[in-house]
Amino acid sequence: MYVAIVDARDRVTNNERLDQDIWNRFDNVDVMPPADEIPVEERNATREILQQLVRFEDVPEVMRLVNIIMNNPDDVSIQLCLLCITHDPTNHPARIKLGDLYCKRSLYLDAIRLYEEANRIQEFPAYVGKRRRAIALCVNMVRAGIREGRIVEANDLEPFFELNDFPRIPVILTAATVGNLEIVERVAQEINMADAVNEWELLGSHNGWHALHFATANNRMNVIQWFFRNHLTLLRDNKTGEGMNNGRESALIISIRNQCWEAARFLSNNHIAVNDADQNGNTPLIWLVDKWANVPANFRGLLGALLNAGANVQHRNLNGVSALEKAITKEHVNVVTQLLDRGAQITERERNAVKARIGFGFMTSRNARNIQEILNRG
Repeated sequence: MYVAIVDARDRVTNNERLDQDIWNRFDNVDVMPPADEIPVEERNATREILQQLVRFEDVPEVMRLVNIIMNNPDDVSIQLCLLCITHDPTNHPARIKLGDLYCKRSLYLDAIRLYEEANRIQEFPAYVGKRRRAIALCVNMVRAGIREGRIVEANDLEPFFELNDFPRIPVILTAATVGNLEIVERVAQEINMADAVNEWELLGSHNGWHALHFATANNRMNVIQWFFRNHLTLLRDNKTGEGMNNGRESALIISIRNQCWEAARFLSNNHIAVNDADQNGNTPLIWLVDKWANVPANFRGLLGALLNAGANVQHRNLNGVSALEKAITKEHVNVVTQLLDRGAQITERERNAVKARIGFGFMTSRNARNIQEILNRG
């Protein structure tokens, strides 16, 4: 193995391609020996091979060498593969392969070595952006570990938190999404919780989402209740960023829109943002009526909870639609009755909504008759 490495180093140093004889000697090595058994000169020689191959942008040969040394990932192979990863764009095959291998083998904490190596390798002008890419790979590994349940304890993150510029916010967003409260609490010690917001991405679907929004959208009650106990103001006032279709949403609206009924009931019972409208002027009440057909029987009390919390039955969105009109067009007869009992006003717009749906044949005759009778009584 050592002779093959030294020969390969000499070839690439002289700008020569590795011939088949060299590759044959590499291919005869099944796995890399343990790191402490590899001579320092051999480690350095192998590193030089990769440095040269990467500089030549010889992707096939880089991949071939990476495939050999990655049969048994260890300290040495991690350092070597870093050279491929940090030099080239994010779609470099070596990077993709390495990231996939780490995920499969649960070697997420080995990412810290990539990070440290990036800090040590400073002398090569070709490695512009190496630190940023190494950090990004570390973060991706950690988030994948949390999502897959391979990183479940906050102690697993301590090596990363020793690095001052390791991004904390992506970690807490992922932890909130999966409901890992231990990690949420640990990261909360490191950051200002008001800053725990997803970075703005043009036309992204989670623009300006806070950790509490990810928790709410996934019905993570343990995280939601933690926010209620420790960051009530954030839970009540924080809204998402603007979006193409939905935006400026409170935690309560997100819970209803995503049909997370347990979270919606908890927030409603605790009077959290019950009248805060989104960017289209829709309040939680209008959203609930819109989603009413999907509300399970054991959560039908959510309407009463919202109304008891002071939901404004007169509110209209930017298109002038009220919760009552929404209930009429959705043919929710019982909801129409409850809204009228709570003081919803019948205007010409609501009456025209009934006539229009009857005229176009959109409303069943039975529902049309029932709703018409209810409106006449009102």
